[in-house]
Amino acid sequence: MASSSSIVLVPGAWHTPACFDQFRSVLAELDLSTIAVANPSVGDNTVSKTLTDDVENLRSVLIQLIEQEGKPITVVAHSYGGMVASGAVKDLGYAQRKRAGKRGGVTMVVYLAACALPEGMTVVQSCGGSPAPWWECKDGQIFANDRTISNPAHALYNDLPPAMQEHAISQLQPVNAASFEMPNSYEPWRDIPCTYIFAEQDNCVPLPGQQYFVSLMGDAVATASLDTSHSPFLSKPRELAALVQRAVRDGLKRCGGS
Repeated sequence: MASSSSIVLVPGAWHTPACFDQFRSVLAELDLSTIAVANPSVGDNTVSKTLTDDVENLRSVLIQLIEQEGKPITVVAHSYGGMVASGAVKDLGYAQRKRAGKRGGVTMVVYLAACALPEGMTVVQSCGGSPAPWWECKDGQIFANDRTISNPAHALYNDLPPAMQEHAISQLQPVNAASFEMPNSYEPWRDIPCTYIFAEQDNCVPLPGQQYFVSLMGDAVATASLDTSHSPFLSKPRELAALVQRAVRDGLKRCGGS
């Protein structure tokens, strides 16, 4: 059953796990258990953490859940979190582990307006080879909270009312620039069921870019779509929760986990 699964939520750049609080409450109403994982490279005052640390941190959480509880896991990754999730789930697929006589594993990776990049590609390369013009690059970090330079209300939250925009912007943290220069290390869609959820009004990862990512993932990836900004977990949490619930069930069915 879907209620026996755990959902691990991976935020994107600039965001902390708190961005998922409202969304997690909605998932709880559906009897879906969730964990939200922080990325060490976000809000790192030492400017030393990178994508490698983010991947290792998420992987340690996944391994602990799998080894201790033997549960099927759905990973939901937003934006840059797609890079983190891709690297972290390597060799942790439910079907892969089942063939080896092991319990638990990842049954589904959900990419939410996310960087589902081919192995070897970096975030900067996916942007055309140079930093996006709205990124605030300073002292080895990239900020996104200046109302004029990056205009996060437009880039990240263009379908939220002003009060919600202001609160979300106040929570943003810088991400270490080195993370955006590091390549994706694994393509989960080769071994693990994957779903891509498009955000149709996204001004951060525009819809054509999302569609391009999916075109490189092969025919096996499932897709869904929401008429939202880059942050549907804030603007349409119930609609997003319904799609995630469906993805959980689909992953269990495809992996023989239910």
